[in-house]
Amino acid sequence: MAMASILLISCQQNGVDARILPTATKIVTVIPSLTDTPKPTITPSVTPFPTLSGVPPYLVLQPIYDNPTIYIYNYDGKGRKVVELPKGGWSRNFGGLNKLISPDGNWLVYYQGTVQGGGHSDNLPVSLNILNLQNGTTKKIVDVVTEGYQAKLDDLVNQLKETEPEYYEPVEGIDWVPVSIDGDFQWTIYTYAWSTDSMRLAFAGQIDGVSSDVYIYDLESETVKRVEDTLHNVQWITWSPDGEHLVFTDSHPGNIYTGSTLYSISAIDFNNQKPRQLISGTWLFIGDWLSSTKILAAQGTDTAGLFELQSIDITTGQITYLWDDGFSDFKVDYEKQTIILNASEYADPENFGIYEVSFNGEKRKMFDGLYWVSIFLRDGIKHRFLITGADHDGQISLSGNVVGITEGNDPTYFGKFDYLHVSISPDKSWLLMYDDEKIYLYDRNDDLKNTFLIPDIYSILWMPDSSGLVYSTGYSLYFLDINNGSITFIDQCLKEKCSFRLSDDDSMWLP
Repeated sequence: MAMASILLISCQQNGVDARILPTATKIVTVIPSLTDTPKPTITPSVTPFPTLSGVPPYLVLQPIYDNPTIYIYNYDGKGRKVVELPKGGWSRNFGGLNKLISPDGNWLVYYQGTVQGGGHSDNLPVSLNILNLQNGTTKKIVDVVTEGYQAKLDDLVNQLKETEPEYYEPVEGIDWVPVSIDGDFQWTIYTYAWSTDSMRLAFAGQIDGVSSDVYIYDLESETVKRVEDTLHNVQWITWSPDGEHLVFTDSHPGNIYTGSTLYSISAIDFNNQKPRQLISGTWLFIGDWLSSTKILAAQGTDTAGLFELQSIDITTGQITYLWDDGFSDFKVDYEKQTIILNASEYADPENFGIYEVSFNGEKRKMFDGLYWVSIFLRDGIKHRFLITGADHDGQISLSGNVVGITEGNDPTYFGKFDYLHVSISPDKSWLLMYDDEKIYLYDRNDDLKNTFLIPDIYSILWMPDSSGLVYSTGYSLYFLDINNGSITFIDQCLKEKCSFRLSDDDSMWLP
Protein backbone atom coordinates (compact mmCIF):
# COMPACT_ATOMS: atom_id res chain seq x y z
CA MET A 1 0.00 0.00 0.00
CA ALA A 2 1.46 3.35 -0.98
CA MET A 3 0.87 6.52 0.99
CA ALA A 4 2.11 10.05 0.51
CA SER A 5 2.02 13.98 1.69
CA ILE A 6 -1.23 13.73 2.14
CA LEU A 7 -0.29 10.26 1.19
CA LEU A 8 -1.90 10.47 -2.21
CA ILE A 9 -0.31 9.21 -5.42
CA SER A 10 -2.15 10.62 -8.42
CA CYS A 11 -1.65 9.56 -12.06
CA GLN A 12 -2.00 12.32 -14.67
CA GLN A 13 -3.14 11.88 -18.25
CA ASN A 14 -2.40 14.86 -20.49
CA GLY A 15 -4.65 15.49 -23.46
CA VAL A 16 -3.15 16.25 -26.86
CA ASP A 17 -5.92 17.92 -28.90
CA ALA A 18 -6.52 21.65 -28.50
CA ARG A 19 -10.18 22.60 -28.47
CA ILE A 20 -12.07 25.81 -29.31
CA LEU A 21 -12.67 27.80 -26.15
CA PRO A 22 -16.21 28.88 -25.23
CA THR A 23 -17.00 32.48 -26.16
CA ALA A 24 -17.66 33.28 -22.48
CA THR A 25 -14.13 32.29 -21.51
CA LYS A 26 -11.81 35.06 -20.44
CA ILE A 27 -8.38 34.56 -22.00
CA VAL A 28 -5.16 36.21 -20.88
CA THR A 29 -2.73 36.90 -23.71
CA VAL A 30 0.75 36.89 -22.24
CA ILE A 31 3.59 38.72 -23.94
CA PRO A 32 6.61 37.86 -21.80
CA SER A 33 9.13 40.57 -20.98
CA LEU A 34 12.36 38.60 -20.75
CA THR A 35 14.88 39.44 -18.08
CA ASP A 36 18.50 39.13 -19.08
CA THR A 37 19.20 36.76 -16.24
CA PRO A 38 22.72 37.21 -14.84
CA LYS A 39 24.97 34.21 -15.09
CA PRO A 40 25.78 32.63 -11.71
CA THR A 41 29.36 32.43 -10.56
CA ILE A 42 30.06 28.70 -10.30
CA THR A 43 32.81 27.25 -8.17
CA PRO A 44 32.16 23.49 -8.34
CA SER A 45 34.89 22.29 -6.01
CA VAL A 46 35.34 24.74 -3.15
CA THR A 47 37.69 23.16 -0.59
CA PRO A 48 36.96 23.48 2.21
CA PHE A 49 33.32 24.51 1.80
CA PRO A 50 32.50 27.46 4.12
CA THR A 51 30.74 26.53 7.37
CA LEU A 52 27.15 27.60 8.01
CA SER A 53 26.91 31.33 8.54
CA GLY A 54 24.46 31.01 11.43
CA VAL A 55 21.66 32.80 9.58
CA PRO A 56 18.52 30.62 9.22
CA PRO A 57 16.55 29.23 7.51
CA TYR A 58 18.73 26.33 6.42
CA LEU A 59 18.14 24.15 3.40
CA VAL A 60 18.37 20.42 4.16
CA LEU A 61 18.90 17.90 1.36
CA GLN A 62 19.33 14.19 1.12
CA PRO A 63 20.72 13.64 -2.38
CA ILE A 64 19.42 10.70 -4.36
CA TYR A 65 21.68 7.63 -4.04
CA ASP A 66 23.49 9.17 -1.05
CA ASN A 67 21.32 7.90 1.79
CA PRO A 68 23.85 8.03 4.67
CA THR A 69 24.61 11.74 4.08
CA ILE A 70 22.54 14.82 4.90
CA TYR A 71 23.58 18.24 3.54
CA ILE A 72 22.62 21.49 5.30
CA TYR A 73 23.09 24.81 3.47
CA ASN A 74 22.69 28.51 3.92
CA TYR A 75 20.06 29.39 1.33
CA ASP A 76 22.42 31.86 -0.38
CA GLY A 77 25.26 29.34 -0.69
CA LYS A 78 27.48 30.99 1.94
CA GLY A 79 27.92 27.86 4.00
CA ARG A 80 27.40 24.11 4.17
CA LYS A 81 27.36 21.41 6.82
CA VAL A 82 27.65 17.71 5.99
CA VAL A 83 26.08 15.24 8.41
CA GLU A 84 27.32 11.68 7.99
CA LEU A 85 25.35 8.99 9.77
CA PRO A 86 27.36 6.68 12.07
CA LYS A 87 28.85 3.55 10.54
CA GLY A 88 26.11 1.21 9.40
CA GLY A 89 23.50 3.92 9.88
CA TRP A 90 20.86 4.60 7.28
CA SER A 91 17.77 6.78 7.11
CA ARG A 92 14.40 6.00 5.62
CA ASN A 93 12.70 9.18 4.47
CA PHE A 94 9.55 7.65 3.00
CA GLY A 95 7.00 10.34 3.76
CA GLY A 96 9.57 13.12 3.39
CA LEU A 97 12.54 14.62 5.19
CA ASN A 98 10.09 16.59 7.33
CA LYS A 99 9.06 13.24 8.81
CA LEU A 100 12.65 12.12 9.26
CA ILE A 101 13.68 15.33 11.07
CA SER A 102 11.92 16.62 14.19
CA PRO A 103 9.83 19.81 13.70
CA ASP A 104 12.28 21.87 15.78
CA GLY A 105 15.11 20.82 13.47
CA ASN A 106 17.20 19.25 16.22
CA TRP A 107 16.90 15.48 15.70
CA LEU A 108 17.15 13.07 12.79
CA VAL A 109 15.89 9.47 12.90
CA TYR A 110 18.13 6.71 11.59
CA TYR A 111 18.43 2.94 11.84
CA GLN A 112 21.27 0.47 12.15
CA GLY A 113 20.77 -3.11 11.01
CA THR A 114 18.21 -4.50 8.59
CA VAL A 115 15.60 -7.19 8.12
CA GLN A 116 16.23 -8.33 4.56
CA GLY A 117 13.68 -11.02 3.76
CA GLY A 118 13.45 -12.76 0.42
CA GLY A 119 16.12 -15.29 1.30
CA HIS A 120 18.76 -12.63 2.08
CA SER A 121 20.73 -12.54 5.31
CA ASP A 122 19.45 -10.27 8.08
CA ASN A 123 21.71 -7.82 9.87
CA LEU A 124 20.41 -7.92 13.44
CA PRO A 125 19.57 -6.29 15.72
CA VAL A 126 17.72 -3.43 14.02
CA SER A 127 18.12 -0.42 16.29
CA LEU A 128 16.23 2.88 16.22
CA ASN A 129 18.47 5.90 16.85
CA ILE A 130 18.35 9.70 16.76
CA LEU A 131 21.15 12.10 15.81
CA ASN A 132 21.40 15.69 17.04
CA LEU A 133 21.88 17.91 13.98
CA GLN A 134 23.31 20.72 16.11
CA ASN A 135 26.21 18.92 17.78
CA GLY A 136 26.38 15.50 16.09
CA THR A 137 25.68 13.44 19.23
CA THR A 138 23.60 10.28 18.88
CA LYS A 139 21.21 8.32 21.10
CA LYS A 140 20.13 4.74 20.72
CA ILE A 141 16.46 4.43 21.61
CA VAL A 142 15.82 0.69 21.40
CA ASP A 143 16.24 -2.44 19.27
CA VAL A 144 13.01 -2.72 17.28
CA VAL A 145 13.93 -6.16 15.87
CA THR A 146 16.19 -8.76 17.52
CA GLU A 147 17.32 -12.35 17.01
CA GLY A 148 14.32 -14.65 17.22
CA TYR A 149 11.96 -12.27 15.45
CA GLN A 150 11.05 -14.98 12.92
CA ALA A 151 9.94 -17.34 15.70
CA LYS A 152 7.67 -14.55 16.96
CA LEU A 153 6.18 -14.15 13.50
CA ASP A 154 5.62 -17.92 13.33
CA ASP A 155 3.77 -17.64 16.64
CA LEU A 156 1.73 -14.80 15.15
CA VAL A 157 0.75 -17.02 12.23
CA ASN A 158 -0.48 -19.72 14.61
CA GLN A 159 -2.46 -17.27 16.75
CA LEU A 160 -4.20 -15.75 13.72
CA LYS A 161 -5.10 -19.21 12.39
CA GLU A 162 -6.60 -20.13 15.75
CA THR A 163 -8.57 -16.87 15.86
CA GLU A 164 -10.01 -17.10 12.32
CA PRO A 165 -9.37 -20.61 10.94
CA GLU A 166 -11.61 -20.23 7.88
CA TYR A 167 -10.12 -16.90 6.82
CA TYR A 168 -6.54 -18.16 7.08
CA GLU A 169 -7.04 -21.59 5.54
CA PRO A 170 -4.67 -22.72 2.72
CA VAL A 171 -5.49 -21.98 -0.91
CA GLU A 172 -5.01 -24.94 -3.25
CA GLY A 173 -2.89 -26.56 -0.57
CA ILE A 174 -0.60 -23.55 -0.20
CA ASP A 175 -0.15 -21.94 3.21
CA TRP A 176 -0.01 -18.27 2.19
CA VAL A 177 -0.17 -16.72 5.67
CA PRO A 178 3.56 -16.75 6.61
CA VAL A 179 4.56 -15.08 3.33
CA SER A 180 1.94 -12.36 3.75
CA ILE A 181 2.96 -11.64 7.34
CA ASP A 182 6.68 -11.62 6.53
CA GLY A 183 6.15 -9.14 3.72
CA ASP A 184 4.08 -6.77 5.85
CA PHE A 185 6.60 -6.89 8.68
CA GLN A 186 9.73 -6.32 6.61
CA TRP A 187 8.34 -3.34 4.73
CA THR A 188 6.75 -1.52 7.66
CA ILE A 189 8.93 -2.13 10.71
CA TYR A 190 10.76 1.13 9.86
CA THR A 191 7.74 3.33 10.66
CA TYR A 192 7.87 6.40 12.89
CA ALA A 193 6.38 9.89 13.44
CA TRP A 194 7.49 12.93 15.45
CA SER A 195 5.04 14.79 17.68
CA THR A 196 4.46 18.43 16.77
CA ASP A 197 6.40 19.62 19.83
CA SER A 198 9.40 17.38 18.94
CA MET A 199 9.36 15.86 22.44
CA ARG A 200 7.97 12.43 21.51
CA LEU A 201 8.73 9.93 18.78
CA ALA A 202 6.15 7.27 17.93
CA PHE A 203 7.50 4.19 16.17
CA ALA A 204 6.83 0.57 15.26
CA GLY A 205 8.72 -2.18 17.05
CA GLN A 206 8.52 -5.91 17.70
CA ILE A 207 9.70 -5.63 21.31
CA ASP A 208 7.13 -7.09 23.69
CA GLY A 209 4.75 -8.95 21.36
CA VAL A 210 4.76 -11.24 18.35
CA SER A 211 3.76 -8.52 15.87
CA SER A 212 5.02 -4.96 15.53
CA ASP A 213 3.24 -2.54 17.89
CA VAL A 214 3.17 1.23 18.41
CA TYR A 215 5.65 2.61 20.95
CA ILE A 216 6.43 6.14 22.10
CA TYR A 217 9.85 7.44 23.10
CA ASP A 218 9.81 10.47 25.42
CA LEU A 219 12.92 12.61 24.86
CA GLU A 220 12.72 14.30 28.26
CA SER A 221 12.39 11.17 30.40
CA GLU A 222 14.23 8.95 27.85
CA THR A 223 11.60 6.23 28.35
CA VAL A 224 9.89 3.89 25.88
CA LYS A 225 6.26 2.90 26.32
CA ARG A 226 4.02 0.58 24.28
CA VAL A 227 0.61 2.13 23.52
CA GLU A 228 -0.91 -0.51 21.18
CA ASP A 229 -0.66 -4.29 21.21
CA THR A 230 -2.94 -5.89 18.61
CA LEU A 231 -1.96 -9.01 16.65
CA HIS A 232 -1.53 -7.00 13.46
CA ASN A 233 1.64 -5.35 12.17
CA VAL A 234 1.77 -1.55 12.24
CA GLN A 235 1.86 0.09 8.79
CA TRP A 236 1.94 3.86 9.31
CA ILE A 237 1.67 6.43 12.13
CA THR A 238 0.71 10.11 12.41
CA TRP A 239 0.04 12.56 15.26
CA SER A 240 -2.93 14.89 15.55
CA PRO A 241 -1.99 18.59 15.22
CA ASP A 242 -2.45 19.16 18.97
CA GLY A 243 -0.38 16.10 19.91
CA GLU A 244 -3.20 14.57 21.93
CA HIS A 245 -3.92 11.62 19.63
CA LEU A 246 -2.12 9.09 17.48
CA VAL A 247 -3.62 7.64 14.32
CA PHE A 248 -2.11 4.47 12.87
CA THR A 249 -2.88 1.81 10.29
CA ASP A 250 -2.23 -1.89 10.62
CA SER A 251 -2.59 -4.89 8.35
CA HIS A 252 -4.87 -7.89 8.62
CA PRO A 253 -2.91 -10.40 6.52
CA GLY A 254 -4.88 -11.59 3.52
CA ASN A 255 -4.58 -14.09 0.71
CA ILE A 256 -1.63 -12.88 -1.35
CA TYR A 257 -3.04 -14.63 -4.42
CA THR A 258 -6.19 -12.50 -4.41
CA GLY A 259 -4.73 -9.30 -2.96
CA SER A 260 -7.27 -9.34 -0.15
CA THR A 261 -5.08 -8.01 2.65
CA LEU A 262 -7.18 -5.68 4.80
CA TYR A 263 -5.96 -2.57 6.57
CA SER A 264 -7.57 -0.72 9.43
CA ILE A 265 -7.19 2.83 10.71
CA SER A 266 -7.25 3.29 14.48
CA ALA A 267 -6.77 6.20 16.88
CA ILE A 268 -5.28 6.39 20.37
CA ASP A 269 -6.54 8.97 22.86
CA PHE A 270 -3.78 9.60 25.41
CA ASN A 271 -6.37 10.35 28.07
CA ASN A 272 -7.61 6.74 28.14
CA GLN A 273 -4.93 5.15 25.88
CA LYS A 274 -7.34 2.61 24.41
CA PRO A 275 -7.17 2.35 20.60
CA ARG A 276 -10.40 2.97 18.70
CA GLN A 277 -10.72 1.26 15.31
CA LEU A 278 -12.19 3.74 12.85
CA ILE A 279 -12.48 2.09 9.41
CA SER A 280 -11.05 -0.85 7.47
CA GLY A 281 -10.54 -1.63 3.80
CA THR A 282 -8.34 -3.38 1.24
CA TRP A 283 -6.47 -0.22 0.24
CA LEU A 284 -6.66 2.72 2.62
CA PHE A 285 -5.62 6.33 2.26
CA ILE A 286 -5.12 8.86 5.07
CA GLY A 287 -5.18 12.53 4.11
CA ASP A 288 -5.11 15.97 5.70
CA TRP A 289 -6.24 16.85 9.20
CA LEU A 290 -9.33 19.06 8.98
CA SER A 291 -8.99 19.86 12.70
CA SER A 292 -7.25 18.41 15.75
CA THR A 293 -9.86 15.65 15.92
CA LYS A 294 -11.03 15.18 12.31
CA ILE A 295 -8.97 13.52 9.59
CA LEU A 296 -9.62 12.68 5.94
CA ALA A 297 -9.57 9.07 4.80
CA ALA A 298 -10.61 7.12 1.71
CA GLN A 299 -11.00 3.64 0.34
CA GLY A 300 -9.12 2.55 -2.73
CA THR A 301 -8.08 -0.13 -5.17
CA ASP A 302 -4.77 -1.31 -6.61
CA THR A 303 -5.65 -0.18 -10.16
CA ALA A 304 -8.60 2.25 -10.11
CA GLY A 305 -7.36 4.83 -7.61
CA LEU A 306 -9.29 6.19 -4.64
CA PHE A 307 -12.96 6.52 -3.84
CA GLU A 308 -15.30 7.29 -0.94
CA LEU A 309 -13.60 10.30 0.63
CA GLN A 310 -14.71 10.73 4.22
CA SER A 311 -14.04 12.80 7.31
CA ILE A 312 -13.57 10.82 10.53
CA ASP A 313 -13.90 12.20 14.06
CA ILE A 314 -11.20 10.22 15.84
CA THR A 315 -12.70 10.89 19.28
CA THR A 316 -16.22 9.64 18.51
CA GLY A 317 -15.69 7.49 15.42
CA GLN A 318 -18.38 9.48 13.55
CA ILE A 319 -17.92 9.38 9.77
CA THR A 320 -19.06 12.14 7.40
CA TYR A 321 -19.12 10.95 3.77
CA LEU A 322 -17.88 13.71 1.50
CA TRP A 323 -17.60 11.96 -1.88
CA ASP A 324 -18.67 8.37 -2.65
CA ASP A 325 -17.31 8.01 -6.21
CA GLY A 326 -13.78 7.86 -7.64
CA PHE A 327 -11.55 10.94 -7.40
CA SER A 328 -8.02 11.82 -8.45
CA ASP A 329 -6.98 14.97 -6.61
CA PHE A 330 -8.24 17.45 -4.05
CA LYS A 331 -7.11 20.46 -2.05
CA VAL A 332 -8.33 21.58 1.38
CA ASP A 333 -9.35 25.24 1.62
CA TYR A 334 -9.20 25.84 5.38
CA GLU A 335 -10.30 29.46 5.12
CA LYS A 336 -13.56 28.53 3.42
CA GLN A 337 -13.90 25.17 5.21
CA THR A 338 -14.28 23.41 1.88
CA ILE A 339 -12.51 20.81 -0.25
CA ILE A 340 -12.00 21.29 -3.99
CA LEU A 341 -12.20 17.84 -5.58
CA ASN A 342 -12.33 16.38 -9.07
CA ALA A 343 -13.67 13.04 -10.22
CA SER A 344 -11.40 10.39 -11.73
CA GLU A 345 -11.87 8.50 -14.99
CA TYR A 346 -13.23 5.60 -12.90
CA ALA A 347 -16.11 7.71 -11.60
CA ASP A 348 -19.60 7.59 -13.04
CA PRO A 349 -19.41 9.68 -16.28
CA GLU A 350 -22.28 11.86 -15.14
CA ASN A 351 -20.15 12.84 -12.12
CA PHE A 352 -17.16 14.02 -14.19
CA GLY A 353 -16.23 17.50 -13.05
CA ILE A 354 -14.86 19.65 -10.26
CA TYR A 355 -16.77 20.06 -7.02
CA GLU A 356 -16.66 22.23 -3.95
CA VAL A 357 -17.43 20.04 -0.92
CA SER A 358 -17.95 21.54 2.52
CA PHE A 359 -16.49 19.91 5.63
CA ASN A 360 -20.10 18.90 6.41
CA GLY A 361 -20.51 17.05 3.10
CA GLU A 362 -22.55 19.61 1.14
CA LYS A 363 -21.60 19.51 -2.57
CA ARG A 364 -21.63 22.10 -5.32
CA LYS A 365 -20.65 21.20 -8.87
CA MET A 366 -18.41 23.88 -10.33
CA PHE A 367 -17.54 22.42 -13.76
CA ASP A 368 -18.58 19.48 -15.90
CA GLY A 369 -16.44 17.04 -17.81
CA LEU A 370 -13.04 17.02 -16.10
CA TYR A 371 -11.06 14.11 -14.68
CA TRP A 372 -7.43 13.44 -13.74
CA VAL A 373 -6.85 17.07 -12.88
CA SER A 374 -4.15 18.47 -10.60
CA ILE A 375 -5.53 21.21 -8.35
CA PHE A 376 -3.55 24.11 -6.83
CA LEU A 377 -5.03 26.35 -4.14
CA ARG A 378 -4.03 29.77 -5.50
CA ASP A 379 -5.84 32.02 -3.01
CA GLY A 380 -4.91 35.11 -5.00
CA ILE A 381 -6.79 38.30 -5.78
CA LYS A 382 -8.12 37.00 -9.08
CA HIS A 383 -8.01 33.21 -8.96
CA ARG A 384 -9.02 30.98 -6.07
CA PHE A 385 -7.28 27.96 -7.55
CA LEU A 386 -5.58 26.58 -10.66
CA ILE A 387 -6.08 23.32 -12.50
CA THR A 388 -4.17 21.38 -15.14
CA GLY A 389 -4.39 17.87 -16.55
CA ALA A 390 -6.70 15.88 -18.81
CA ASP A 391 -10.30 16.55 -19.71
CA HIS A 392 -13.52 15.10 -21.02
CA ASP A 393 -16.08 17.00 -23.08
CA GLY A 394 -17.21 19.80 -20.79
CA GLN A 395 -17.05 23.46 -19.92
CA ILE A 396 -13.25 23.81 -19.90
CA SER A 397 -10.72 22.61 -22.45
CA LEU A 398 -7.55 21.56 -20.62
CA SER A 399 -5.41 19.46 -22.98
CA GLY A 400 -2.40 20.17 -20.78
CA ASN A 401 -3.25 23.85 -20.21
CA VAL A 402 -2.90 25.53 -16.83
CA VAL A 403 -6.22 27.23 -16.11
CA GLY A 404 -6.96 29.70 -13.32
CA ILE A 405 -10.48 29.81 -11.86
CA THR A 406 -11.87 33.09 -10.57
CA GLU A 407 -14.32 33.47 -7.70
CA GLY A 408 -17.07 33.62 -10.31
CA ASN A 409 -15.86 30.35 -11.90
CA ASP A 410 -14.52 32.08 -15.00
CA PRO A 411 -11.48 30.29 -16.50
CA THR A 412 -8.24 32.06 -17.45
CA TYR A 413 -5.82 30.16 -19.67
CA PHE A 414 -2.10 30.56 -18.93
CA GLY A 415 -0.60 28.12 -21.43
CA LYS A 416 0.70 24.58 -21.52
CA PHE A 417 2.78 23.61 -18.48
CA ASP A 418 3.35 20.23 -16.94
CA TYR A 419 1.67 19.94 -13.53
CA LEU A 420 5.10 19.27 -11.95
CA HIS A 421 6.25 22.67 -13.24
CA VAL A 422 3.60 24.73 -11.44
CA SER A 423 4.38 26.16 -8.02
CA ILE A 424 2.80 28.69 -5.66
CA SER A 425 4.86 30.52 -3.04
CA PRO A 426 4.16 29.75 0.65
CA ASP A 427 2.49 33.13 1.24
CA LYS A 428 0.48 32.72 -2.02
CA SER A 429 1.88 36.02 -3.37
CA TRP A 430 3.66 34.43 -6.35
CA LEU A 431 2.71 31.94 -9.04
CA LEU A 432 5.63 30.34 -10.83
CA MET A 433 5.65 28.12 -13.90
CA TYR A 434 8.60 26.95 -15.94
CA ASP A 435 9.44 25.12 -19.14
CA ASP A 436 12.71 23.89 -20.66
CA GLU A 437 14.01 27.43 -21.16
CA LYS A 438 12.36 29.97 -18.86
CA ILE A 439 10.73 30.71 -15.52
CA TYR A 440 7.50 32.72 -15.66
CA LEU A 441 6.66 34.66 -12.49
CA TYR A 442 3.17 36.05 -11.80
CA ASP A 443 2.09 38.29 -8.93
CA ARG A 444 -0.92 37.86 -6.60
CA ASN A 445 -3.20 39.24 -9.32
CA ASP A 446 -1.65 36.71 -11.73
CA ASP A 447 -0.14 39.40 -13.95
CA LEU A 448 3.15 38.34 -15.52
CA LYS A 449 5.86 40.28 -13.65
CA ASN A 450 9.06 38.68 -14.86
CA THR A 451 10.46 36.00 -17.13
CA PHE A 452 13.87 34.54 -16.26
CA LEU A 453 16.01 32.87 -18.91
CA ILE A 454 16.95 29.80 -16.89
CA PRO A 455 16.99 26.50 -18.84
CA ASP A 456 16.95 22.88 -17.75
CA ILE A 457 15.35 23.26 -14.32
CA TYR A 458 14.89 19.91 -12.61
CA SER A 459 12.97 21.04 -9.51
CA ILE A 460 12.46 24.05 -7.22
CA LEU A 461 11.88 24.83 -3.55
CA TRP A 462 10.52 28.18 -2.33
CA MET A 463 12.07 30.07 0.55
CA PRO A 464 9.78 30.00 3.61
CA ASP A 465 9.31 33.79 3.37
CA SER A 466 8.62 33.62 -0.41
CA SER A 467 11.48 36.05 -1.19
CA GLY A 468 13.23 33.62 -3.50
CA LEU A 469 13.73 30.00 -4.36
CA VAL A 470 16.36 27.32 -4.67
CA TYR A 471 16.37 25.44 -7.95
CA SER A 472 18.18 22.32 -9.10
CA THR A 473 19.42 21.40 -12.56
CA GLY A 474 19.89 17.86 -11.30
CA TYR A 475 23.57 18.01 -10.37
CA SER A 476 23.81 21.69 -9.35
CA LEU A 477 21.96 23.95 -6.91
CA TYR A 478 21.29 27.68 -7.25
CA PHE A 479 19.45 30.40 -5.33
CA LEU A 480 17.26 32.85 -7.26
CA ASP A 481 16.37 36.14 -5.54
CA ILE A 482 13.09 37.08 -7.19
CA ASN A 483 13.33 40.71 -6.05
CA ASN A 484 16.51 41.56 -7.95
CA GLY A 485 16.85 38.54 -10.26
CA SER A 486 20.30 37.61 -8.98
CA ILE A 487 21.42 33.97 -9.06
CA THR A 488 23.90 32.45 -6.63
CA PHE A 489 25.59 29.09 -7.07
CA ILE A 490 25.16 26.88 -3.96
CA ASP A 491 26.71 23.47 -4.64
CA GLN A 492 27.38 20.77 -7.19
CA CYS A 493 26.81 17.06 -6.67
CA LEU A 494 30.11 15.47 -7.63
CA LYS A 495 29.51 11.87 -6.59
CA GLU A 496 28.66 9.28 -9.23
CA LYS A 497 24.92 8.76 -9.73
CA CYS A 498 24.16 11.59 -7.30
CA SER A 499 21.62 14.33 -7.94
CA PHE A 500 19.68 16.99 -6.04
CA ARG A 501 15.91 16.67 -6.14
CA LEU A 502 13.98 19.43 -4.43
CA SER A 503 10.85 17.61 -3.35
CA ASP A 504 8.96 16.79 -0.15
CA ASP A 505 10.85 13.51 0.03
CA ASP A 506 14.35 14.89 -0.35
CA SER A 507 14.42 18.50 0.94
CA MET A 508 13.05 20.81 3.62
CA TRP A 509 13.84 24.02 5.52
CA LEU A 510 15.15 24.02 9.07
CA PRO A 511 13.92 26.87 11.28
